[in-house]
Amino acid sequence: MASFSALASVGDLSAQTIESIDKERTIAVDRLKRFALFGFLDGLINHAWYHYIDQVITGNAPIDVVEKVACDIFLFGPVWYVYYLCV
Repeated sequence: MASFSALASVGDLSAQTIESIDKERTIAVDRLKRFALFGFLDGLINHAWYHYIDQVITGNAPIDVVEKVACDIFLFGPVWYVYYLCV
């Protein structure tokens, strides 16, 4: 989870640095904190989801993979999008 948080923070810091090249802007610390929080929570939620789905649908046969992907798209996807927009 810490790695997700670090990657999200570095990504946002890079984006803010690039955005401020032509303008006199400072780094938005609140935005950086939100991305760090998002990265931490996203890592935690994704880890729990994929651990759960691997326990429910076991196996690596093509049909199992299709079922996992379908669950990811149709069950977890809508929930994740709402979470993303709220954080």
